[in-house]
Amino acid sequence: MTKYPFLVYAGLLLLLWSCSKMNDLHKKYLENGEIIYLNKLSALSSMPGKNRVRLQYVNKDPKVKKVILYWNTRADSVVLDMPENRLGDTLYHDLTGLSEDSYVFETVTSDAALIYRSMAGETAARAYGEQFQNSLQQQAISLKEWSQSKNSLSLKFYLAPRYALFSEFRFTDVSGATKSVRVPYTVSDSVFQGVGGEITYRTAFLPEAGCIDTFYTNFTQLNPVIKP
Repeated sequence: MTKYPFLVYAGLLLLLWSCSKMNDLHKKYLENGEIIYLNKLSALSSMPGKNRVRLQYVNKDPKVKKVILYWNTRADSVVLDMPENRLGDTLYHDLTGLSEDSYVFETVTSDAALIYRSMAGETAARAYGEQFQNSLQQQAISLKEWSQSKNSLSLKFYLAPRYALFSEFRFTDVSGATKSVRVPYTVSDSVFQGVGGEITYRTAFLPEAGCIDTFYTNFTQLNPVIKP
């Protein structure tokens, strides 16, 4: 028989208390149900546009049913449904009605009940608008001559403004049909044949690579020097 029965009894009581606390902990997690871990979106990116931004992403987790999209430091948000049968496909969402500004977007995947959520993914883009539009100017033309005898229009261009893509010319040809011709910003001179009437033009701009919208100046009338 042990010489220290008190220590034996104390040890048994401590063991029983520890087992009881462990059972209580297990019971708590069992009552709360199984914890579900969700994956973040893959290949998350964003593209700028005119008062909008397009998000591109891939979902590889079949447990994901919704995506919570945050912006403006989570002051604004929207919940998107994850389409069925699109697992692994590239998906897009256009966020419209944005003020002209730079934005950081956070995406959090969720189950259908919005209980279980993933870690946040992040992407950034700029929405362009009236401020950028008002800064645009037509492609300047150094020479504009219309030959009456040849019904041809000769043009020479100054260096294209920043962000320019092309200039679009519209005119009525000698048969009365309306024609539209695009001249890339890299072209320094051009000749249009069969010009028979009023000529207008505008210049197209892209604020940055990957932008999903093209900006245009207003059409203005071109008044060429008339040659015999």
